[in-house]
Amino acid sequence: MSVEVATELVTYLSVVSGIAPVLQMYKSGNTRNVPFLFFVIGELLASSCISYGLLTENLVILRINLVVLFFNTSYILIYLYVVRSKSAALRQIVFCLAVIVSILVYLRYFSTSKQQSIAVFGTILLIGSSVLNVTPALEVWECIKQKTAAGISIPMMFAYLICCGLWLTYGLSLKDFNIYAPNVIGLATHGSKALAILMYGRQSLPHTD
Repeated sequence: MSVEVATELVTYLSVVSGIAPVLQMYKSGNTRNVPFLFFVIGELLASSCISYGLLTENLVILRINLVVLFFNTSYILIYLYVVRSKSAALRQIVFCLAVIVSILVYLRYFSTSKQQSIAVFGTILLIGSSVLNVTPALEVWECIKQKTAAGISIPMMFAYLICCGLWLTYGLSLKDFNIYAPNVIGLATHGSKALAILMYGRQSLPHTD
């Protein structure tokens, strides 16, 4: 199996690993430590990747991110259904939608060539992927404050550790900084979640929204 095929398959597994914490949230009504910001930024990134895949005629990127878009949209909608105070979540969604619209307006009215559009999306993907891979650090910070790692989803943590490792390998094989650099960050942040579990254990906290 090639690195490209393995990377695609593990990316799908990483995306569906979000089902476990979201399903638990739906059953319990408890949104504590659900990585909502991770899902929202993932939605923004997937939308950009779909446009990038169309521009570059890269069916792998297009296929992966259509799946990512579907699952992240589902996770976001379920979160909005469960969470009691929706204002903060809606602000994050509106911000990401504004970013997407701004990008599309720029490309529609100011981009002068296909290559320029591809370059713009390459920069967006580098920044977006880096930000996405930083967000797990927020979960680690919560663990430090609460002195427990009960809110960390172990399936998601392992899935994304493997996923980042494969994307790093894939990016290095292509010598593509935009691909491998964000995944160095991802390995560090998801690895820190594993360290938090070892340090604090998984003792449950009282129910809150």
